[in-house]
Amino acid sequence: MAPPKHSKKRRHPSSHEDGFSLKRVETLFSKQLMRVIGLLFLGASLWFAANSTDTIFKIARIISSPKELIVKQDPSRGPTTGEAPIVAPLSVAPITFPMVLLTIAMMAGWLVLQLLARWKRRAEFQIISVFLVFISILAMIRSYGWQVELIFSLLIVISIGLHFFGHNLSHNAIRIHFLLTWGLFSLWGLLKVMISAQRDQLTSFFILASLIFLTFHLILLFRGFAGRRVTSNYYEVFTIISNLGFYFIMISAAILKFYGKQPLFFFTLALVVLYILSIVAIEYSGKPFRKTPFLISALVLISFLLPLLFWKSQLILLAGSLSVLLLFYSRQTKDQPTIIIALGLVVLMALVFTKGLIFTYIPAAFTGGLAGNVSLFYSGLISGSFITVVAFVDRIQMKNLEISFSRKWFSRKRYRMLLKGIFLTGLYFGLFILWQYCCISVCGFEEVALISWFSFHCLYFIIAIPWLAAQKSSFLFIALLASTVLTIIYPSLLSLQNLKLLGLYVQGIPSGIAVFPMHYVPSGLFLIYIAVVMKYAGMAFKENTLAKRIYLIYAIVMVLDILISEMVLTGAAIQATSQLEVNELRKQLLQLPSTLILFAGGIVTLIWGFVRQKRFGRTLAMILLFLAAFKLIYFDLRSISLFTRIILLFASGSIFIALSIGYSTVRKALRKNRKHTSSTHVSRFSESTRNDQPPAS
Repeated sequence: MAPPKHSKKRRHPSSHEDGFSLKRVETLFSKQLMRVIGLLFLGASLWFAANSTDTIFKIARIISSPKELIVKQDPSRGPTTGEAPIVAPLSVAPITFPMVLLTIAMMAGWLVLQLLARWKRRAEFQIISVFLVFISILAMIRSYGWQVELIFSLLIVISIGLHFFGHNLSHNAIRIHFLLTWGLFSLWGLLKVMISAQRDQLTSFFILASLIFLTFHLILLFRGFAGRRVTSNYYEVFTIISNLGFYFIMISAAILKFYGKQPLFFFTLALVVLYILSIVAIEYSGKPFRKTPFLISALVLISFLLPLLFWKSQLILLAGSLSVLLLFYSRQTKDQPTIIIALGLVVLMALVFTKGLIFTYIPAAFTGGLAGNVSLFYSGLISGSFITVVAFVDRIQMKNLEISFSRKWFSRKRYRMLLKGIFLTGLYFGLFILWQYCCISVCGFEEVALISWFSFHCLYFIIAIPWLAAQKSSFLFIALLASTVLTIIYPSLLSLQNLKLLGLYVQGIPSGIAVFPMHYVPSGLFLIYIAVVMKYAGMAFKENTLAKRIYLIYAIVMVLDILISEMVLTGAAIQATSQLEVNELRKQLLQLPSTLILFAGGIVTLIWGFVRQKRFGRTLAMILLFLAAFKLIYFDLRSISLFTRIILLFASGSIFIALSIGYSTVRKALRKNRKHTSSTHVSRFSESTRNDQPPAS
């Protein structure tokens, strides 16, 4: 028999399962809304206490003003219009009995609230005590001035007390106290130290800032601000980083204002050493604590050392250093979010460098401003070199990282490709800035800028393309495409620049005499670059026949343009003595001599097409020969004598007939050779197949 089926009771929907229940409404009002209202009321009371005078601006003016205008007059005399007011310093009032009484009352109320919080186990009493303390302190500042030693000593004691009494409670009170303490200290430092520039307050400023920082740092080390909620971990991380950030920013601003840049690096170095020693000491003591926020804070602080040492491209140095350190930290601790932060810093560094290239470095490199500005040169060189090093190191570290992200969010191969692209780009522009600075500084003329860049461009890719091909890198395609697009500048801007230099050379101007012979360097490097591109284009475009044909057309056109341009420039430079003669010689050389170069290029391309058995190459060769014949008939014959016309036409006709006969003969021989080779392969294959068959049984 089948076992009896247990009938399930149907559950009726209760008020606890729907979205609108009395219990949820009660929880919302009692735990959330009432707290928000309480905080708003406490903030309002703080605001009205600060606004007890006419306006808040009057208080700020009284607090920040180091002097007060006091008109001292003789009571027996009436006021005269010509008298100038006597300026008397506004001194801080001495500690009096009412001030001591107010302090005792404030501390007594605070202590009562702490005992209530400990007894009732309610953290709200601590929050009320924090606002009570700061309302009393603002009233004390309003009445008696900035008694900084008394005020901040009390706040340090209260910080320790909040930590002691709130041992088993929520840490919202000490978080609020932390923010208000640093906010009040920042206000005093801004008004009295930074704006008023009172050097006599510097000692108190440095001592009190260090004491506040150490108090919160030790509290965070020994227990932290951890809580029961998920967001408490983020609050703790935020508090640890903010504590170090407030202290570092305040002290650094004061050092920069009063002592300059030199001591700031040594202060940062000393702070790094002491901060790391405190973490190591707690680690060796065996006291359990969360190391991640402290280590990340230390890494952030260490990343400030390079910007403060060089004072060039600070944001790039900061982001790059922090990126390398975070990836190293991720390798040691297997922390995943730091990987994304590190990659974001690399992208930020690349964007900042790109902005500098577009708006600063490239315009200065082509206008000659880079050679005359050593500071700009060092800034560009440091930026490019540092980006190259950071991308190289990060790419190596990325290879050995343990990554738990899904491929949807993180692809190791994709991000390593991004880092390699940043590496190649940073290397290109870093070396370009160095190359351009050296060339313009040595030559002394800004006319060499374009020639210098094109020479560097060809030389860089002559080395980079074989290196990428040896690695079988996917960047080979991008390198070929990017370099080819930029070399199209040769038949346009660079040709115009060479003609301008030719005119200066012929006229005897020093810049033309010095720079014009240099134009042979980019031409020779360009020819080598074209040979390199044609060698590795087949590897980059394995199955893309169209791309290979486009590159073949590009190579033929560019080689012919180089040969014709150099022939014109060299002939004009040798024979011409004025700009008018240059123009005349240029017209003459662009006629028959250029036609002969076209004709020779067609024959060489035809031979190459036969040797490599490239039908498309042979087609291009015939197009070049037809263009040469068309140019000879319709343009060149008008400018030569009758006897020369007869010789040229006879020679051209004979060559075309010979090429026609030879073309068909060589084509038939190639076809027979191809058939013989294919039949040999077929017979060898059939023989090997016959030998592999087993014997019949």
